Amino acid sequence: MEAWALLGGVSRPSKIKWQYTLGTPSCLAALSNISRWSSWLCTPPGDSNPIKCSGLLVIFKVPLGIVEAYKCLKTFKPDIVFSKGGYVSFPVVLAAAKLKIPVILHESDVVPGLANKIMAKFSKKICISFAETKKYFKKHSHKIVLTGNPVRKEILKGNVQKGYKLTGFNKQKPVI
Repeated sequence: MEAWALLGGVSRPSKIKWQYTLGTPSCLAALSNISRWSSWLCTPPGDSNPIKCSGLLVIFKVPLGIVEAYKCLKTFKPDIVFSKGGYVSFPVVLAAAKLKIPVILHESDVVPGLANKIMAKFSKKICISFAETKKYFKKHSHKIVLTGNPVRKEILKGNVQKGYKLTGFNKQKPVI
């Protein structure tokens, strides 16, 4: 969810003229009401877990995803690609690297997933949320920036009582 938090900080009118996202229909629907945000539907290369994809299908879908992402990026001509990682972002990052578009990768977990480990070599910077994550990117330690996890302003303005009411929790048991 921290990618959504970046929208508030990134959409300063003075610097950013237009923002784009490549994604699935549900992702694009969520972005549709954000002003100055344009989207392009790119077919993800298969199931969110490549191991679950049938062998032959994934062999064709990943290259097709790269070609489709390449076309999208050629059309958008972005200055930079920001990737939260994951298997479906792999074709976009590869296409960006081929087009020499800088990639910023963000790893929000302590232990990075396989896609982020692979995409690290194509990124200009790797933003991490936890200092201990750095050990997983040893070959790319010069690219590491400890940023933490961006948090939406609304979350920081939360009301404890409304939270208890919304979730049905109470003060009797600790909440982590």
